[in-house]
Amino acid sequence: MKKLLIIIGLLVIIVIAGFVWWTKNSERLITDKIQETAGEFFVNTENIEISYNKISIKNWSTAFIDNITISGTNLELKGGGRVKNANIILNGVHISMPPVRLTDIDSGEYLISLSTDDINSYLRAKKGVTLLDGMIPVSSIRFAPGTKNSIFSGVVEVPIISTKIPWKVNGNIVKSENGEGIDFVPKSADISKVKISATVLMKAIANINPIVDVSSWPVDMNIQKITPSESGIEFSGKLINFKDGMLFR
Repeated sequence: MKKLLIIIGLLVIIVIAGFVWWTKNSERLITDKIQETAGEFFVNTENIEISYNKISIKNWSTAFIDNITISGTNLELKGGGRVKNANIILNGVHISMPPVRLTDIDSGEYLISLSTDDINSYLRAKKGVTLLDGMIPVSSIRFAPGTKNSIFSGVVEVPIISTKIPWKVNGNIVKSENGEGIDFVPKSADISKVKISATVLMKAIANINPIVDVSSWPVDMNIQKITPSESGIEFSGKLINFKDGMLFR
């Protein structure tokens, strides 16, 4: 009986010690885990700031945070591309320990800003895009978003006369039909001195869609709002689930 009491006492001490250790170290461990999770999105995690409200310790193995904000500037995306500003909010984050794991997230939302220069760098690097049988070199295109009208511009190369003819296509930006990016919808075209119809030119430019592609990002995203400006494109919406299997509730 005495040995049993000693064993029970030791177990109680171990549980209490584990709970105290978990309480004292939870903030550091959870912060490290969130930083690691952010690393699934971005390469340069040193540009990321993490903030959250009080960590609620439920017991020695679980914790809960009402909301976590992950924000950053000039971030490099895994898989290519850059983000000017990112603001990701995770609501109702359920955590288990040890080891620290984000087991469930009640909901998530985001606000992403892409600069005009970063969008153009992405478009010029796209593979497999042919515009009018190469008459329009991808390297010449320039995309300029706007609040009322967005513009693609570039040149048509005419080898016979060794000249370059400028062109311009006006249009709007909308969410892609598959919901995995942002498309440019041509409305009108302006080109002179070359016998290329506006319709043909607009169809050629539409081939470069999407101008923003989130399909390779490590999270499924629902794009709900798109706000273009002269400096770039801002879009926001809901996070659906992480592609590593951790689902939102």
